[in-house]
Amino acid sequence: GDGDGDGDAALRVLHLSPDAPNVDVYLDGADMPSFSDLAFESGTAYMDLPPGPHDVSVTIAGQGPDNPVLTVPALQLDGGMKYSAVAVDYTANLQALALLDDDQGIADDQIRLQITHAAPDVGQVDIWDLDAMVPVLSDVDFAASGTVELPALPLNLGIDVDDDMVADLTFMIPQLPGGIQVNVFAANEDGGAPVFLLAHLPDGSTARFNPISDDPGLRVLHLSPDAPAVDVFLDNDPDPLFSNLPFQSGTNYLQVPPGMHDITVTPTGEPNNPVLVVNGLNMLTGVNYSGVAYDYLNNITALALVDDAMGLDPASTRLQVSHTAPDVGQVDIWDLASLTPVLQDVDFGATATVDVPAGPRLLGLDLDNDNVPDAVFHAPSLGAGNQINLFAANENGGAPVFLLAHLPNGSTARVDAEATGLCADGQKVSALGPGDPTFFRPSGGPGMCMETEDPILNVNYEAQRYLLAGPGPHTLDASLCNQADFDAIIAVYQRADGGPGAFDPDAPCDNIVGFVDQSDGCGGNGVISVGALMPGEVEVVVMGVNFFQFGNYTLDYGSGTCGM
Repeated sequence: GDGDGDGDAALRVLHLSPDAPNVDVYLDGADMPSFSDLAFESGTAYMDLPPGPHDVSVTIAGQGPDNPVLTVPALQLDGGMKYSAVAVDYTANLQALALLDDDQGIADDQIRLQITHAAPDVGQVDIWDLDAMVPVLSDVDFAASGTVELPALPLNLGIDVDDDMVADLTFMIPQLPGGIQVNVFAANEDGGAPVFLLAHLPDGSTARFNPISDDPGLRVLHLSPDAPAVDVFLDNDPDPLFSNLPFQSGTNYLQVPPGMHDITVTPTGEPNNPVLVVNGLNMLTGVNYSGVAYDYLNNITALALVDDAMGLDPASTRLQVSHTAPDVGQVDIWDLASLTPVLQDVDFGATATVDVPAGPRLLGLDLDNDNVPDAVFHAPSLGAGNQINLFAANENGGAPVFLLAHLPNGSTARVDAEATGLCADGQKVSALGPGDPTFFRPSGGPGMCMETEDPILNVNYEAQRYLLAGPGPHTLDASLCNQADFDAIIAVYQRADGGPGAFDPDAPCDNIVGFVDQSDGCGGNGVISVGALMPGEVEVVVMGVNFFQFGNYTLDYGSGTCGM
């Protein structure tokens, strides 16, 4: 919270009672739950509430508010502050923790961890920063919390359970954004094992981190476009190791004994109907593996990847790139910021690895080996010091082609192609008609742009996105040159970082960098030239001057600085 005492308070909840069923949470005697059907390990986003005391009651999900299993009367919430209410311990001793989530004053290169001991089967613990080899919290009792600020880098944390100055459990936490506060809980499953860490993130989601052991780690990913959700079995175990995984979903690592293993994949709920069997996979001590099912169901194939971050520069990201798009031939992977291919001639089913500087990346896929990427992707920062599995994949039927990242915590992130033109050099023949979208067009260009809601300026428009690749700055030229059947305007939009989504029809003056009224012809105002553009996307929008301006047009556009 901001601590100024003004405005609403914010409350979120988390279920960490190992043997409790799903629960509903009621506030202030309401008939309907404020948070409903929360399972063990699940949390919520913040809900704004008036400052002051609030009654909190927890009931078994679906049973109404009259028989609470836990109550917190008159929980004081101060204005401008954020709180987390957490149910911990077994149901026989169920209790609530009220945590103040202080996210103020955190440096951009730091992360604030509020660490809480919520493992009822574990005694007093010490928390270690294993990168610095120092304890950061000592003698933490059950239900107690402590706060520590650490660098916003991948972290190796340890838990010492017997006060011998040696971490008995170690956990690898992937890099999280700097400047945020995260609640981290040491918890355990019903019965005491395993002990794990659970992070309650600022957006309300949770991420579980299991302890690292010398046993091999195995995780899986479903990338067969037409296959149903699947279960994955290890050896002869009748229970699936991973269950009900749909297309594009992955898992976190689970430790398995070292040695030879058989892996069987079946449609969910059909253990006797295998669609993929991998026999004799030798899994070595201390090595993590990703098993990937890919290709269409009639040719479904397994890919076994070794996830290795050894020797990675802490300021870099290691991309293990696999071609798993069955409708696409050999590809090249381009770094469009530097206009260089980073991986070439990657066949379907093949994998290659490259280390790149950490940070957002503009990537291209060249699908036809002509040294011109055919699909362009704005990949977000995937974390310094992280090894990421990145897959080129496609939907059932071939399109669209997309990238899927399997992240260190087991989650996946899909990146779709962004730009529809490449290097902004060509001609677009099109037309405006009454079926095209409308917006209240801007009046004037950069520095003097005004938004208007005059009905006569509610005009039809078409927008086209292009990519300015290579080192900038760039210059973009565009013109209709009297090749329009109506009075037209050209506007150019770009975000300051060159990212996607510069043009917003609901905010027509945001990100506008060029504007010309074509009604004056091609001699002067008819040609637009916009300089100092960043590498990345630029959007050119053609619109009518007034309401009901329709007709054909030809847009000429080009960039002598595109560099490709």
